[in-house]
Amino acid sequence: MLRKLVLVVLLLLLGLATYATAPLVAAWQIREAIVAGDTVRLREKVDWPAVRRSMKSSVGDARQAIAELTEAAGLPRPGLWQRLKAAAVPFVADPLIDRYVTAEGAPQLYAWRQVWKQRMAAVRQAARGTSDLLAASVTPEPRNALHVWLQDTPVPRVLAAGRRVERWAFVSPFRLEIEIADRVVPGRSWHAEMQLQGLTWRLTGLKVVTSPGGAPSRSLRAVSARG
Repeated sequence: MLRKLVLVVLLLLLGLATYATAPLVAAWQIREAIVAGDTVRLREKVDWPAVRRSMKSSVGDARQAIAELTEAAGLPRPGLWQRLKAAAVPFVADPLIDRYVTAEGAPQLYAWRQVWKQRMAAVRQAARGTSDLLAASVTPEPRNALHVWLQDTPVPRVLAAGRRVERWAFVSPFRLEIEIADRVVPGRSWHAEMQLQGLTWRLTGLKVVTSPGGAPSRSLRAVSARG
């Protein structure tokens, strides 16, 4: 009898652990699908109309984040009339969000983000006056056999993403909220909402939030001007 009770308890704990980690696994799958450009997986795992509505509710922060990436890609800014419409009716029309917050647009934004990160890093390095010779003279951190073995696996990426998670909490049995710090812009965080729809955890909300005490978001052009 005792063995059966222990087995039941273990099964319950395993079920709870699986249930609790399922939305986090789904969030990671979405991230990997964006990196790989897997539009089929992105359509399955993301409620795009709901995500666009939530991003429009964060008004300037979300638009600024996307504008930085399109600027790095050399794309022209939306016209004055489009910007006026977005400011007047933010929950209805926003040219940047409507165009790029889609299964096809998200991988494109990710690719532009990589370009943007590299350019921001180059501008900041030039502003600090750090020479390539000094950077090359830094002794690399010694790595053991485990580091070498894991470097070609998803483990380093999972750990890096996990370090940026500021908070995650179930607000209901079927809804999880996750706050992730931006890797580049200090004070900016991404607030994601995962919901259980049927038997599938899907991303249903995403907001960009800049904390009052954090550094303001700056475009590549603004940083270059300062440098």
